[in-house]
Amino acid sequence: MELFLLLFVSFLPFFEIKDTIYSYAYLDNLLSNFRAPYNYSIKSLAFYSTPIYSNLLVFKGYNIYSPSLGGTLPEENLVLFDGIPLINPMLGYQELSLIPANLIGIAEVLHSSSPISGLTGIGGVINLIPLKNPLEVKVSNLRKELKLGIGPFKDLSLTVFHETFTDSFPIEYENVTLWVKNTHDKKTGFLAKFSQGTVLVIKRKAGAPGPLGSLSTGERDELSAGSNFNFSLKKCNLQLSSNYTLQTYTSSGTSDIHKTLFLRGVIKGKEVETGANLYGANSTKIGNHIIPEIFGILGIKRMLTQKTELTATINLIYNPTFKTLFPNPSISLTNNLKFDLFSFLTVSLNHRNPTLNELYWPEDNFARGNPELKPERSFNIDAGLRKVSPKSYLNLFVFFKKINNGILWVQEDKYVPKNFASLSHKGAGLEAVFKPRKDLIYAEFSLNLQDSRLKGTPFIYRPNLTLSSSLGMGPTKIELSYIGKRPERPNSTKMLPPVWMINLSMEKSFTLGGQNLAVRAGVENLLNKNYEIVRGYPLPGRELFFEISVNRRM
Repeated sequence: MELFLLLFVSFLPFFEIKDTIYSYAYLDNLLSNFRAPYNYSIKSLAFYSTPIYSNLLVFKGYNIYSPSLGGTLPEENLVLFDGIPLINPMLGYQELSLIPANLIGIAEVLHSSSPISGLTGIGGVINLIPLKNPLEVKVSNLRKELKLGIGPFKDLSLTVFHETFTDSFPIEYENVTLWVKNTHDKKTGFLAKFSQGTVLVIKRKAGAPGPLGSLSTGERDELSAGSNFNFSLKKCNLQLSSNYTLQTYTSSGTSDIHKTLFLRGVIKGKEVETGANLYGANSTKIGNHIIPEIFGILGIKRMLTQKTELTATINLIYNPTFKTLFPNPSISLTNNLKFDLFSFLTVSLNHRNPTLNELYWPEDNFARGNPELKPERSFNIDAGLRKVSPKSYLNLFVFFKKINNGILWVQEDKYVPKNFASLSHKGAGLEAVFKPRKDLIYAEFSLNLQDSRLKGTPFIYRPNLTLSSSLGMGPTKIELSYIGKRPERPNSTKMLPPVWMINLSMEKSFTLGGQNLAVRAGVENLLNKNYEIVRGYPLPGRELFFEISVNRRM
C-alpha cells in the first residue's frame, strides 16, 4: 500500500476542487489534467499510529494532541473527519487523539483555505478519511485495536471500533528511568455512512497527563457526536453539519463539565453559496455562551488562455458578536507548462475569531480570559510546481503567512490571551513519489523548510527542518522521519533536540473466501528513542505490533 495518494476530487464538504488527481493505490491508469490551483496533498496513514509529517506537525502533549499546519496554531486550522467538522467552540478545534488510530486511513491537507471553506482555516483544512477495511485487529505492547465493518445495506454501512492505550510506560529521561503514568486511553464508538452523509459517535475515558514531574493530572470522560449530510435540491445542494462534545474533567476531587455545540447549514449553487454557523458552550468554567455568524461565498472559474485557469473566490462573513463584516478573498492561477507539469499560485486573506475560552475563561490561579480580543487577520501566499506521470509525482511549493492581531496566551501576573503585533510563517517544501515497478518498488520523500517568527524572534516549538520518507520493496517497508531543533521557551536560545524516528514493517497478503486478507507485523520507533515534540511531554518508546485485516477488493 503506497504512502502518497492522489485521487479525483469533484466535491468535498466546505470546499470544492474540480480536479483530476492520480491515485497510486486505487487506479491503474493516469488521469493527467491535474489543474489544482491550491497547495493540496493526500497522505496515507495505514502504517502510522504516531505519524510525523513534513508539512503537518502534531503537538502531542501541547493540549494533548493538536495539529499545526505551516507553523500555525491549532485554533487556526479546520479539522474534518470525512467531512464532519471537528470543532470545539471552547478550544477552537477538536483534539486529534479522540479519533482512534485504526479508523483513519488518509489525511487530506489543503493550505490557506478560509476563503473557500467559510470556516477557520488560516493554516488550512485537514480532512481525515476513514479506512474501508471491514475487519481489522491490531495488538502491540502499547495499544489494542479492533474494527468491524458491516454493510452496505441499502446505502447504509456501519463500522464499530474499540481502542485502548497503555496505562503507563517507561522512558529514559536525562539518564534516569521514569514511568510516565495516567496516560491511559480507552475509546469505543461507531461510524455510520449513508448515501447522503456520515455520523460519527465516540465515547472515551482517558487520563489527562500534565508535564513530566507535574502533579496536575486528572481523568476525562468524553462523548463526541458529529454528523455531515448533503441533500440535492432542484438547482442547489443543502449541507447540514454538527458536532457535539461533552467532557467531564476530574482533578483533585473536583469536576468540571464542558458541553459544546457547533451547527452549520449551507445552501450551495453552481457559483454561489450561503449559510450560517453557530458556536455554543455550556460549561462550569465559562458559563453559557452562543456566537452566531452568517456568510456568503461567490466562486468563479475561468479559462484565461488555453493553458491558464483563474479561480476567484470572495467569502463575506458577518459576526454580530464582533460587529464586523470580514471579506476573505482568494485569487488562484494554474498554468499547464507542459503535458504533465503545472504551476499554481494562490493569494488570499483569512481570519479567525477568538475561541470561547480565550474570551470568557474566568480568573483562577493560573489564567483569565480577555473579552476585548479582536479577530485575527492573515495574508497568505502559496505557490509551486506539480508534475504527475504514471510512475512518479513531484510537488515543489513555497508558502508565506502573515498574521496580524494574532491571539496568544502570554504570561503576565497570570496567563492572558492577547492580540500580539505580528506573527509570520514562511517556508518551502518538496513532496515526491516514485513507483518504477508496480507492486514491487516505491519510494516517497517529503521535506519542509520553515521559519516561524513572533515579533521577529523564533516562535516556540516550530522546527526549521522536517522530513519524512519511506522505501517499499515487495512486502518490506522502511520509514524514516525527522523533526529538527525547535525553540523550547519563548524569547530563549534553548532548543529541544532533533527527533529521529525509524519504523519497519512487513506485510503478506492472501485471498480467502473471496476477500483479501493481509497480515502485517513491525516495529515503530525501532531504535527506542526517547523524544518529546514539546517540552515536558515525553512520548512512548519502541512499539511492536501485529495486525490482521480484511481488505475489500477494489
